[in-house]
Amino acid sequence: MAASRASRRIQSAGQRIARQTECESGTPNKKEDHVAKAKQIIIKVEDRPGTVAASIRSLSEAGVNIVSVLAWNPQGTLQLVTDNPRKAAKALAAANVAFTEAAAEIVELPNKPGALLAYLEKLAKKGVNLRSICATTSKTGRKAVVVWTAES
Repeated sequence: MAASRASRRIQSAGQRIARQTECESGTPNKKEDHVAKAKQIIIKVEDRPGTVAASIRSLSEAGVNIVSVLAWNPQGTLQLVTDNPRKAAKALAAANVAFTEAAAEIVELPNKPGALLAYLEKLAKKGVNLRSICATTSKTGRKAVVVWTAES
């Protein structure tokens, strides 16, 4: 139950971001994938308990919702997409959390076998070299939310 609520919150935030930004073509087109531009926040964290929580505390205190998170070690890289990138940057700066920003894309795909593959093949044909990608859905969700970045 909690997982489906979380997925609905992520999808809702993704839809909110999509409404706040333009599609690649400028207008929604049912035949094309609706891609929302987003700003990704990248934070380097130490490999020890509590560093991720400490890094994002200021976002919670500022009322910033995290739409997507991807992290891995040993590099200690934390990638976030929020519902309000300006507010997030301001909160992190005020808390003295070092970060960088990068362009990201958010797309909703049907939650069915082969949908992600078809989308990734489209990106490959366009010559997009992915730098990072994460996706999520709930077991009963009709859509999957994919966040990706590419080399510039």
